Amino acid sequence: MSQQTPGWPTESLQHSNRRVFATVSAAAALLAIAWSLPGNSAIGQNPSAGGIARQDPRDEPRLQLDEPYWDYQPDGYPAISTPSKALTLSFLTRGMVEEVLVKETQVVSAGDLLVKLDDRVQQRSLEAQKLAAEDETGVLTAERRLELAEFDLDNVLETERADAAAPREVERAKAERALAELNLQSAILDRKTNQLVYERDLAFSDHYRITSKISGIVARIDVQEGESVEELQPAISLVAIDPLWMDVAVPIQLGMSLKPGDTATVRWRDLPKQPEAVGTVLWVAPIADASSNRIIIRLEIRNPDLLPAGLHAMATFPQADSNLAKGPSSP
Repeated sequence: MSQQTPGWPTESLQHSNRRVFATVSAAAALLAIAWSLPGNSAIGQNPSAGGIARQDPRDEPRLQLDEPYWDYQPDGYPAISTPSKALTLSFLTRGMVEEVLVKETQVVSAGDLLVKLDDRVQQRSLEAQKLAAEDETGVLTAERRLELAEFDLDNVLETERADAAAPREVERAKAERALAELNLQSAILDRKTNQLVYERDLAFSDHYRITSKISGIVARIDVQEGESVEELQPAISLVAIDPLWMDVAVPIQLGMSLKPGDTATVRWRDLPKQPEAVGTVLWVAPIADASSNRIIIRLEIRNPDLLPAGLHAMATFPQADSNLAKGPSSP
């Protein structure tokens, strides 16, 4: 005769046992399915963790910056050519434009006169100041007066030795001599001052003219004859396009393998029939762009054909690129 547990009906115990068995069976089935899935070999390999051990994300393969081929571009790196020099010239004084001596696109040399203002009044003033700077009459007059004062003093002293001159006359002669010396010093100072003023005005006369500071091409003229201009108002722009410059953004690993004097091959995308050019590395930028993993390389390109600046190009670095393409060396 079977015994029943007090307070627990037989039907309730059987139902509870069936539920536990079903739960255990479902868990076993899920574990078997998870075990059969690929990439789950790490399950159960770390018993001390208590449960399913997951792969550490730090153990996943990732890009290493010490792999020099990570951003290799065999077709080259895009860039745009720029003038090696670009100047905007202005007058340093206000006035009226008297003459424009050049035209846009004209080739000029350093020192060429480009534009001039009406400077007739300033030139007359400069001529007058030149006369004052060259005038020697003030100094010569002071020198003669000093000689005369010294002569008078000598006569008075001789008279004094003969007891024929009063002390007052001696003191007066000495004072006249001292005054003549001061007048000579003042005349010399005035002459030097006039010379300095003339040199200043002569230098200021350059403010009425604009001369080329470089050998290049007139890119733009912003004034015309008869126009009134203010000081520092842009008047004319010059560019030098032989050589051209080109700033190329390259991978950091490539940039760090280059040095000034290294060469690059430049292919003109806008002029497919134009022969390739050779660029020389001028410098590697001291700061890299971490977000894009790029660093700027400046190239200098000889341009005897005077190709315009602003052309699209592709730059390649044959020797450095070949090293990048090989990938990291074996340990």
